[in-house]
Amino acid sequence: MVEEKEASTEEKVETVEDKLAELEKANAELKDQYLRKCADFDNYRKRMMKEKQDAFDYANTNILTDLVAILDDFDRALAAGVEPDGSAKADLSPVVDGIKMINKQLRGLLEAKYNLSCYGVAGDLFDHDIHEAIAKVEGAVAEPILSEVYLKGYKLKERIIRPAKVMVTMPDGSVSAPASAPRKAAPVAAPKAAAPAPAAGGAIPAKSRVAMLTALENYEIKEYPIPKLGDDDILVKVEGCGVCGTDAHEFKRDPFGLIPLVLGHEGTGEIVAMGKNVKKDSAGKPLAVGDKVVSCMIFKDNPDITMFDLNKQNVGGADVYGLLPDDEIHLNGWFADYIVIRGGSTIFNVSDLDLDSRILIEPCAVLIHAVERAKTTGILRFNSRVVVQGCGPIGLICIAILKTMGIQNITAVDGEQKRLDFAKELGASASVNFKDHKGIEALTEGVKESFGGYLADFAFQCTGSPIAHANIYKFIRNGGGLCELGFFINGGDATINPHFDICSKEITTVGSWVYTLRDYATTFDFLKSAKQIGLPLNKLITHRYKLEEINEAHKTNLAMAGLKIAIIN
Repeated sequence: MVEEKEASTEEKVETVEDKLAELEKANAELKDQYLRKCADFDNYRKRMMKEKQDAFDYANTNILTDLVAILDDFDRALAAGVEPDGSAKADLSPVVDGIKMINKQLRGLLEAKYNLSCYGVAGDLFDHDIHEAIAKVEGAVAEPILSEVYLKGYKLKERIIRPAKVMVTMPDGSVSAPASAPRKAAPVAAPKAAAPAPAAGGAIPAKSRVAMLTALENYEIKEYPIPKLGDDDILVKVEGCGVCGTDAHEFKRDPFGLIPLVLGHEGTGEIVAMGKNVKKDSAGKPLAVGDKVVSCMIFKDNPDITMFDLNKQNVGGADVYGLLPDDEIHLNGWFADYIVIRGGSTIFNVSDLDLDSRILIEPCAVLIHAVERAKTTGILRFNSRVVVQGCGPIGLICIAILKTMGIQNITAVDGEQKRLDFAKELGASASVNFKDHKGIEALTEGVKESFGGYLADFAFQCTGSPIAHANIYKFIRNGGGLCELGFFINGGDATINPHFDICSKEITTVGSWVYTLRDYATTFDFLKSAKQIGLPLNKLITHRYKLEEINEAHKTNLAMAGLKIAIIN
């Protein structure tokens, strides 16, 4: 009897100790959660303070950008009124003095009150981050320097609102670089054709180089004559073009059966010649030689379509430069020195955007269209909990657009921590690394935890993975919405349960396919707004290659070594 009582007492002691241990463990977990929430709130507070300060600091960006054009006019007026030695022309001396006084007062006011400053002087070292090279020559220099400044660059505090437009003198090899200068190993290059020598006075050369995809994983640099333009055609000198996932698919597998072809559809450049009938772009904005432009699509079957007819028609009914069969002209993709924009194409004047922003227009338009499609569900709202699955360039741009719209509760899902960290720079409030969760149930709980114990109101699936598509339904609440935009080519079938994944939850699903012309026009405003609130979209471009390095550029893309890869001329 005594033994039974002792045994019973021991069991009770053990039970109490176990319960105490469980309570201590639960207390520790709650304490950890509390500390994490405190840290998250502190980070949120700091981020809000920074965003508020940035909004205050850069609130005048748009109006100052417009004023820069007036400052340019002052510079032109002064240049026209002085002799080569800098003295005022005799008959214009009072006018020149008056212009100088007004110019000085205006610049002083903008510098003192709004922190606007200009830069760019002949002899400065060339920096592609702050200078935009619109012409190049070779000379006896050790490093690239500015030989002429066509338009001054302007900064608002530390933010570039317009890069300086310059001519750059490149080293001709006659002068050795400083011994301390870092040397970059030469990347693997495509078979080379010499770049056309610049003609005197900026004249158009007789030939243009193109990167012709002649076989799987093989570009060759070829030269073709620049043709005589038709009355409705435009000749554009290419400044840069992004490497899209579509380009990588074509490079690797040729799923469209287009080889040989000139790829590149995320391109931009400067008009150097145009036919007599070309007066305006597709939005009605005037066009002139020297304007910076991007192309969109070719409506060969319906040339009368305008951008305002395209609210319900996407690019699926048209052709796109950089995905066209080769022809007798060959200059129909942006991986080239020059491209001929044919009559019947759409084109936009984007001279008010910097080069990086212009390269990002096409992929950003894809996401603008996706968000507009999502809004048609009536579920995506200002206070929605939104999950974005996939943090490649497409998913990251999606996050930036949502942030620019004012949506604050965004969770990014990906397997690469660096991409998740960048997602937070672009506006994500939380991130979930799927590698930290075993199985879809655990991953779903991770997403719920990021939203304070709730599932998402809306989801964007941006990966192109059938498994990812099957998983994302689990992240969405009853009555929520989904936009699928990750599949540009056939990626295979996804396995879902229609009852549990769609019917019982009553999930509203929309698909998104590329963009419309109206989405293109909206994209220009988005890029300006994103820059104004300080979202570092330019950091999406992680690698820059020359045209002759295009094979290496595509291999970098396939290796997922960076985010957006760009070819820069």
